[in-house]
Amino acid sequence: MNAGPPRPARRMLACAALACAVMQIARADLILTTPGFIVTIDVQCEEGHVSCDRVSYLGTNRRSGKKLALTGETVHTRCVDDSPCRFLGYRFRNGRYTYFVGEEGSLTVTRDERVLTQESGEWQD
Repeated sequence: MNAGPPRPARRMLACAALACAVMQIARADLILTTPGFIVTIDVQCEEGHVSCDRVSYLGTNRRSGKKLALTGETVHTRCVDDSPCRFLGYRFRNGRYTYFVGEEGSLTVTRDERVLTQESGEWQD
């Protein structure tokens, strides 16, 4: 019966997964292009932090050229011990509006929980 890798190897795998999550949010100047918007995300926390509440958003409407700058935070699922777990994306608030940029390349804008815009895009290299 195979119970998986030995305990030290499991710990190393868990640490490697956490390091990947940290590296994923520690990048700066991420650019998401959707049909209607170009969104630039800048994570301003030190490398090594799992979550960050200093993330900037600069959204440019591709049709009108209007820009919107916001400050927000990373969003994660919560682990059993209530610590941040899997990285989901970034959340930015502007009054009653919430802008969510998902890890997979989605942009969702809501007003009082009502979805106003939902687009899928591509992360630029």
